[in-house]
Amino acid sequence: MALIDWHDLALFEDWRPEEVSSIVNAITGERHVAEGDVVCAEDVPARHWWIVAEGSADVTVQGIYVGTIGAGETIGEVALIDRKPSPATSWSTISDFAVTVAPLAFPSRRATSPIVSPAPIVPT
Repeated sequence: MALIDWHDLALFEDWRPEEVSSIVNAITGERHVAEGDVVCAEDVPARHWWIVAEGSADVTVQGIYVGTIGAGETIGEVALIDRKPSPATSWSTISDFAVTVAPLAFPSRRATSPIVSPAPIVPT
């Protein structure tokens, strides 16, 4: 596992240390991706929630670019919460790594976090 100071990520900036620890303790692994690798594909059911520690990913909906996601943002949470296929495709724009979090560990705090959005990934 990469050495990441999770408390420094914008996603968790307003969280108490024990809340951040509950997410970090739920990490089930890490995924290393190369430039251009798809992290989450549109219309495919999500099975993971990814937290991006460093790096970036471009996001498209129906082939149209809608944005870039960076460190501290996530991928897959919308599909997990809605229990529907992913609404967008995200792929790495540099050689990155993303962390997998167990779906059941998805925090109830999401509703109050302004940073959480469908999204990205960390260089190896």
